Amino acid sequence: MNYYHLGRITYSKKAAEETKNEGDILIAKESLEEVAGSIKEGEKAVMACWNLLSGEVPNCRKLIKENNLKIIGCTEFT
Repeated sequence: MNYYHLGRITYSKKAAEETKNEGDILIAKESLEEVAGSIKEGEKAVMACWNLLSGEVPNCRKLIKENNLKIIGCTEFT
């Protein structure tokens, strides 16, 4: 299964690595818009909705709604 995340060195990648299942293929995208737009039925992604340094991540909730995505979990990294 494809498992999308933001960038090559991000907390999103760390979260994807720590939550992936055997056989998941991690795919880095350059923007949250690309992450949200890439997800097809049966696939999944990691998207940060909150950042400890800057607060709410702009457009994250909007992208989830516009792309009819579902939140299936929440993880906190420090």
